[in-house]
Amino acid sequence: MSETKKAPPVFKSKIGTCEAAVWQQDGKNGTFLTISMKRSYNAGTPEKPDWKDSGSLRVNDVPDMKEALSRCWEYCKTTAKYRDWE
Repeated sequence: MSETKKAPPVFKSKIGTCEAAVWQQDGKNGTFLTISMKRSYNAGTPEKPDWKDSGSLRVNDVPDMKEALSRCWEYCKTTAKYRDWE
């Protein structure tokens, strides 16, 4: 059985512990873009970190995620593959 490798995101923006990524998807009606987001946190100790990802934000993470998402949005707006969404 062969494994299918997942294509990397076409754009990523990381601000602090918040990261947003733009993915190119191929659907039955053509190519489209999606945006995913995650927040990283250390479940270990400073001496022995154990980094995990979460889909939820702490209140203080909102400005960083807002900026990461804004950068992804700007990328999508200026990408030829996405211009005809309007």
